[in-house]
Order: sequence, then C-alpha cells, then structure tokens
Amino acid sequence: MVCFESPVVPSTSRESLGDATSVLLTGPNGDDRVTETGLSFLSSPVPAATHAHWATMLRPPDAMLRAWSTHVGDAPASLTLVEVGETRRGSGSAPVDGPPHSRAHVASPSDLTTLGIRLTEGQAPPATGETRRLWLESLSTLLQYVPLADAFQFVHALHRRLAGTDAAVCYHLDPTVHEVRTVHTFLASCDVWLAVDGDELLTRRRPALDSLSAPERS
Repeated sequence: MVCFESPVVPSTSRESLGDATSVLLTGPNGDDRVTETGLSFLSSPVPAATHAHWATMLRPPDAMLRAWSTHVGDAPASLTLVEVGETRRGSGSAPVDGPPHSRAHVASPSDLTTLGIRLTEGQAPPATGETRRLWLESLSTLLQYVPLADAFQFVHALHRRLAGTDAAVCYHLDPTVHEVRTVHTFLASCDVWLAVDGDELLTRRRPALDSLSAPERS
C-alpha cells in the first residue's frame, strides 16, 4: 500500500505539487472546484511557461476554453485540447474566447493506444524555464469502457512514455462512484493525492510504500 505524509494546506494545487510527476485528483464529476484544481495543475507553475495537454471525456472543446478563461485566464505557452468519445457540441454558436490552441479527437475511450498518442504527441523538450503538464479527465469515465486492470496498465504505460521528458500528469477520478480499492489502485502509482471535499482542497504526498491513509481535512 501507499503511505501519504501529513497534509499540507494549499489554496490551489500549485502550492502542493513540488516536484511531483503524477497526481491523482479526486472529486465529483462536474464539480467546479475539481475543474479549478485540475486547471491549476495544468497551468502550473506559470501559465505562460507551460505546455498543456488536456484530454477530457466530459466536455466539448468550447467548454474547455470557457473553463480555461474562467479559472486561468492567461494563455499558456501551448494548449492542446483532446476530446475523447463522441463529439459534443458546445452551447450556443457565438465564438468562444480563449487562448490559441490545437485540437485532437479520440473516437472511443476504449482506444487506449490512440488516447496515449494524443496525450503525448508533440512532447518535445520544453525550453529552459518551461514545463509540460497533462490532465486526463476522467478515469471514472474511462472505467466505463475498459476493465480496471487495463486502465491501470494504461497509466503505467503513460508514465513510461513520459519518463525523462520532465512532464507531469494528473488523473481525475470521481470517488463517489468507485470502491475505495479503485482509488487506492491508482494512488499506488502517484506522487500526490489531491482531494476536493466541498470547498476544501486536501492533499497528501507519498514518502514511502507502507500503508495508505486518507487525506485529512485542513
């Protein structure tokens, strides 16, 4: 099992990431604080110096741009939006304000090979002082299409692919629709656990592989 040290009291995920390269973000699908925390990770530490890849099974690209404008505002060094599953139309026909970006599409969440490629393509070494962030939203939706073992293998394969690239990746999981063991399964391969609980953001970092304890309320 995984042992997480005493919790920090961050106001955003940027304050608790440190040198983490893999983060599990838990909280309900559709929760605005989950979106805020995920985008805080994706734009860390400074948006203008961050190359961001955002793959989602929950919202169309226009909604992604609106969320970025609401929660981040500043444009990143680059932004790739990956829509996974059926194409979703944004609400309304008016142009959506947002940073310059590129778009990609993965037809089915069960196509893990293509999903991995879309998440990592174009991952050239960043310039000095720049960072690379990936956010996969969400593992809970992915688990509706593939077995837990396949999803876990996908996470491990993604880590191997990113090894040596200085990239950091965040996975979102809705703990309200899974057994505790499912959360623990993915925590075993992550450095940081960020848990959204109402208006609070709880965090634990992994110092050793001993025993698992839940994040505590700050």
